[in-house]
Amino acid sequence: MKSLKLLKKFDIIIIICLIILSFSPLFIFNIAYSKENKAKYINISVDGKIIETLDITKNGEHIINTPSGNNTISIKDGVVSMIEADCKDDVCVKTPAISKSFQSIICLPHKLIVEIRGKEENHSDDDMIFSH
Repeated sequence: MKSLKLLKKFDIIIIICLIILSFSPLFIFNIAYSKENKAKYINISVDGKIIETLDITKNGEHIINTPSGNNTISIKDGVVSMIEADCKDDVCVKTPAISKSFQSIICLPHKLIVEIRGKEENHSDDDMIFSH
């Protein structure tokens, strides 16, 4: 009880304000991520070239044929996972499912990249800077 007597009303108000402020980054980042563009698509590229673009909202399984072998991806409720591959190491199958922009699943033996992208506004090749 002595410790409570040492704290004054103003001290308690300051402590409560500091506790509330300590959680403010959590709320700020949550709001920022919730405003992320919901329209997403999946780029599937083999050997650096995009071979297919899929809508992330359409559930289903897709077989990807590459010169090195076959992979099967599953899209369910906006989550993409590699469910089957005929490569030796199966690292891509063991990779966790992805659901956010710029996450990817990579199969090195098949030179395959499955990447989620968001709809980018005002993006053009004119925005690039080249130097020589």
